[in-house]
Amino acid sequence: HEMGEFLRVLKSSQSTGIIQSKLALELLIFTAVRSANVRKARWEHFRDLDGQKPIWMIPAEFMKESREHLVPLSHQAVSLLKRIKSYNWNDQWMFPGNTGNGLSEGPLFKNAMLKMKYSPDQVHPHGFRSTFSTHANESGLWNRDAIEWVLAHSEKNEVRAAYNRAQYLEERRQILQWWGDQLDEARDRSSNVK
Repeated sequence: HEMGEFLRVLKSSQSTGIIQSKLALELLIFTAVRSANVRKARWEHFRDLDGQKPIWMIPAEFMKESREHLVPLSHQAVSLLKRIKSYNWNDQWMFPGNTGNGLSEGPLFKNAMLKMKYSPDQVHPHGFRSTFSTHANESGLWNRDAIEWVLAHSEKNEVRAAYNRAQYLEERRQILQWWGDQLDEARDRSSNVK
């Protein structure tokens, strides 16, 4: 219920000064990626947005574990990306920020949260990943390994990692679509309560 309320406030916030931050936060929530990935997202990393299997290909140099990460995109994420593209801020950076080289962490989170009346104690970007993981695991619908792949976590057991090369891409696509639907439902329920 708290996520639904947050999404409702995020979507309805009228402050145009934080529009990039709001859209970046929304993308972060729908994809469960790390904040640095969203802040440094480039248009060249997105493929097949009008096709059947849209995907975000995050290069290894932008990843914590220096391994390319594929993010299947839900219908909600694709719709959001098209909305972001319509602003035509920059041909290279999705969120150019004030410098034209990507959003810095301050504007993305602290400023946007405060303008939306949320304190850093209430909401933190990494908490969205935790919320996704908890909700997906508690649902009992998904393979735990696939959930970990959504989060770009690598297998810590060296023997298992050596033998299991699966990336669960199709299941991750289903998980992220389910997550997008769950978020929409939570926001709709929040709107109906008001």
